Amino acid sequence: MFEHLHVETYDELKKTLAELPNERRTFVLFTGGIVPETGVTWCPYCITALPHLYKAMESELSNTDSCFITCYVGTLPYWKNKENPFRTDDAFKVRGIPTVIEWGVKGKRLTGTDHLTNANILKDFFAED
Repeated sequence: MFEHLHVETYDELKKTLAELPNERRTFVLFTGGIVPETGVTWCPYCITALPHLYKAMESELSNTDSCFITCYVGTLPYWKNKENPFRTDDAFKVRGIPTVIEWGVKGKRLTGTDHLTNANILKDFFAED
């Protein structure tokens, strides 16, 4: 069964990942936080990439036993802080957003609009190895 979750903090992401079964394919998207006044992320690259990414996610994962987690990395000042836990945690090491990783698969990640707007790259990324 496919599941799409949303988390808003580093601690919430860690808790969610710990509660998921290990054998379940899990993807994590790191994206800019939502600006309450606009209801849209502050990250212009994320605004460009997310429609393409979500379309590929729905197409490639909707009939699988997988989980896709959209994780908001906070406000722009919080994200820019070099001590931000999304940047410093060895499990994530997020250097730029948007970034999507397959949890538990070392090195399986896509970063930036060039990759996250390319339908062929996304299809290959979501394909089972």
